[in-house]
Amino acid sequence: PPANVTVVPIGSYNPNLGVITGWALEEDLDVEAVHSMAPEARIVVYVASGELPLSAAIAFIDGQDQVSVLGQSFGVPEAFLSSLGWSFFYYNVYLSDVYYALGTAEGITFVASSGDGGGMGYSAGPIGDVPYPASSPWVLAVGGTTTYISGDSSLQTAWSSMGFDQLLQALGGSTGGYSAVEPMPWWQEGVAPAPPQGFPYGRAVPDVAAQASLFPGSLMVGEGNQTLVVGGTSESAELVV
Repeated sequence: PPANVTVVPIGSYNPNLGVITGWALEEDLDVEAVHSMAPEARIVVYVASGELPLSAAIAFIDGQDQVSVLGQSFGVPEAFLSSLGWSFFYYNVYLSDVYYALGTAEGITFVASSGDGGGMGYSAGPIGDVPYPASSPWVLAVGGTTTYISGDSSLQTAWSSMGFDQLLQALGGSTGGYSAVEPMPWWQEGVAPAPPQGFPYGRAVPDVAAQASLFPGSLMVGEGNQTLVVGGTSESAELVV
């Protein structure tokens, strides 16, 4: 059936800005992935102004209390947080955690992609690899799998990149690891494996995983009515939603 989609602006809204900045493709993927899994669902697309911090957007969504699940196919690698300054951290991580917790108390499930950088793709070292908001203890972090299909049978395994390379070069794999910012929440203790020696005792990412590989990939319709083959944890997060 046709998709039931409502766009709700948060702050100033320029409908063309998504095309200009490249986020239109991401939004198309999000909506089409959700619609493919739940064709009768009522989909609300929140479009937040870039002038607002993440915490303001989550606070607005909490205040509306109109959705039961919120998908987020974006993230900032923790390795970058120190370079962005204390103000960015306070308004986009610290306060966001507060509003994620409040929304969770309302009954909203927040979902976020774990990233496409593989085990080391966002960092030159073992610390600071996982992205926020997937690393928030109030968010369900979704990683990626590769699905192999042969006849009527299928097999899923981890979506892996080619291995370690320079910063942001080894893309094409499900990002995972331990947060250097968020402590391991009580609900992961005894369930998630303890971090290796030398790692912070942080929140483990991801929690669950779904199809993300470009092989076989998924078909979607993008800007200009183009048919595209897509994947990544942006896809898997929305499939879980």
